[in-house]
Amino acid sequence: MDSKSAWMVYNHYMKDHPASRTSPGAHPALIRLLLSLAAVCLTLLGMEAVFYVLGEAREQSEGVSISTSRNLYQRDELLAASPRPNIEVLVEKKRGEEVVYAVTYATDAYSRRITPMDNPDDRTRFVLFFGGSFTFGEGVEQNETLPFYVSELSPDYKAYNYGFLGYGPQQMLAKLQSDDFASQIDESNGILIYTFLDHHVNRAVGTARIYRFAFGGDYLNYVLQEDGTLVLDGTFTTGRPVASRLYRLFGKSRIVRYFKLDFPPITEKHIQTTAKIIEEARDAFIQKFPDGKFYVLFFPNRSNQYGPRLAPYLQTAGIEILDYANAIPEYDEMWIPGDGHPTPQTYRLIAEMLVNDLELANTLAD
Repeated sequence: MDSKSAWMVYNHYMKDHPASRTSPGAHPALIRLLLSLAAVCLTLLGMEAVFYVLGEAREQSEGVSISTSRNLYQRDELLAASPRPNIEVLVEKKRGEEVVYAVTYATDAYSRRITPMDNPDDRTRFVLFFGGSFTFGEGVEQNETLPFYVSELSPDYKAYNYGFLGYGPQQMLAKLQSDDFASQIDESNGILIYTFLDHHVNRAVGTARIYRFAFGGDYLNYVLQEDGTLVLDGTFTTGRPVASRLYRLFGKSRIVRYFKLDFPPITEKHIQTTAKIIEEARDAFIQKFPDGKFYVLFFPNRSNQYGPRLAPYLQTAGIEILDYANAIPEYDEMWIPGDGHPTPQTYRLIAEMLVNDLELANTLAD
């Protein structure tokens, strides 16, 4: 309620209670309440104005801009959004006049980012990659992604990149449960790598932050029941319309945007929900590929709050974890300067560890 609304309520009350006009002390508590509400509203409006100015100044000083040669996104009824199929998009990110990256994203008929590799028809096993931008390879070329380096080091494995910008575990679950998924894979046996980062918990449960994505409200809304079962309740927008409106309103606050706040705080129930989504994705994968192996990769990142909390639930479900969260000491070329996504060098290091730990390079010799 803003100050104008508060005074309207007050005036309406005065009209219905004329005695109050002649007896100023008759309802002092109500008057104090209305004045307090008006003061709070004015204070909030003033703070919003201040942080609007500060936010605009910061954005102008950072000067971040992203340009594309064509639209990369398309609406997807199952995944909310996906890359458009069979396209090649030039993407350039700049800070002021400085180019942060200029790369090409190319997709195949199934909207997967293409992973170039030698002798694809001679490879007898698959390695499927699921996750968000760290899997997709934001800011790097086709031959600089994690799937590319793993395929380069594992000559018997054909890599498929199902990651995309903003994805969480629910996109993986929905994709693996789709009827036509197995027909998209040429090989009959292999492994799946799901790359986990802390903010995937926020995406799985739909905190206010995900509504900043163009199609965030359309993410599938998986709800963990008291008996431990997972139920699909529409999308975040259709399954919880009131909360969605509040989260969108929260996200519009200039104070919230300036301090990069999120709501609600992550609880143990949120961690359990994320773990259950991953567990059911594993089950869907094994149902389609009974001899396949399913792994969760904890990728190095500056925030590692939720991985240690998630791990016990995954281990209880029999899910193997590749915990690389702290495997690489921070170094100068670990992250793209001015962006925060991994550099090709980082992807290469993780690929080497993954291939070594899973002994993928020894498959042909075996």
